[in-house]
Amino acid sequence: MFTQSLREFIHFPATQRSARNVSSSASLNGNRISVRWPDNSEASFPQQWLRDHCRCPECYNFDTNQRQVDTYHCVKEIAHSVHVRSSKLEVEFPTHKVSFSLPWLKSHQLPHKSPAPCFPYQDVGFPPKKKLWTNDSLELPRVAYKDYINELEAEKEALRGFDHYGILLVTGTPSKDMSATEAFGVKLGHFILPTMYGTMWSTQASQQKKSTQDTAYGSDTLEVHTDCTYLRETPGVQIFNCAIAAELGGENRFVDGFQLVKSLSMEAIAFFATQAVPFGCNDDGFDLRTDACMIQGHGQGDVFIVNHFRHNDYDRRVLQNWDAEAVEAFYEYHAELTSLIRKPQAEMSLLLDQGDMIVVDNQRVMHGRYGFQGTRALVGCYLNKDCVESRIRTLVY
Repeated sequence: MFTQSLREFIHFPATQRSARNVSSSASLNGNRISVRWPDNSEASFPQQWLRDHCRCPECYNFDTNQRQVDTYHCVKEIAHSVHVRSSKLEVEFPTHKVSFSLPWLKSHQLPHKSPAPCFPYQDVGFPPKKKLWTNDSLELPRVAYKDYINELEAEKEALRGFDHYGILLVTGTPSKDMSATEAFGVKLGHFILPTMYGTMWSTQASQQKKSTQDTAYGSDTLEVHTDCTYLRETPGVQIFNCAIAAELGGENRFVDGFQLVKSLSMEAIAFFATQAVPFGCNDDGFDLRTDACMIQGHGQGDVFIVNHFRHNDYDRRVLQNWDAEAVEAFYEYHAELTSLIRKPQAEMSLLLDQGDMIVVDNQRVMHGRYGFQGTRALVGCYLNKDCVESRIRTLVY
């Protein structure tokens, strides 16, 4: 009796009853793929987003929790079919099939509309004394380790060059252990900046006390990037000392991020300076995340002064805070940036011998390497940018 009365009292709308029997579906709509969920709500995903976020073992390294797909090339493909099968969305591209579980996809769906950014600047500039460079124009500053440690004038000249170009080559560095590299870092930056990797680190797993779940510890080609983009404040300076040179290959690669920014369209600069990109690192008990603009700086009249550039596709997390229009803009400007990065004249490559040490402005100059054979090991550390700049100001200017 009670049950019958309860049924008569409760009213189930017709739409609610029918929604229970609706399965998910998907369709191609121009550049976007629309997905209808079982509750009759819909979401729209740009094709580039789906291809770039593929989580198959070929596209994503689950050991390092890093993407390993070449975004620049893969997002140029156009999907030719889409299906929903066994609670998965399957999208066929010319060279690859991506598959997502519907619950994962629903939890990462894009907002319908994100606020329009404000970027009232007409041009970009850079801090004083910075000399932007390409492979043809770089006058690589260099100094012998013993001279830097023992001679004040040699130290001053090296610091001046580093301030101009964001990169410095130090030769003849003792490399049997980390002590000489550490001594150099302390002299330059007053102290070694600790990170999740500790203070001093080595790319040779047997010498590394902390986690080695990162692409840097392999032997494959490493595309240029800046380090620790998943930290709110990325380490300002990075030091690499070649302890063991590879038998074959392993050239280091460097690209001036400031020169790239200068070459970008103002539309791309405005996007990267206003839209925060999600970065992350999940390793060895750490879950580090931040959303940060790839181009950072401040206004000076109608000029935007750039003082920080960060870019690392390996550590880029799922794009889910922008609407579909902003996501499509990201891939457009990402392609523009990548095409500049991959121009031959943008990159300076250098094969390090044992004892060669490179100092890099990690908030300006990207680094990478070519693949190698045999054993190769670098030891290094990070430094605080403020302390390095303090050293430069007190000694040089």
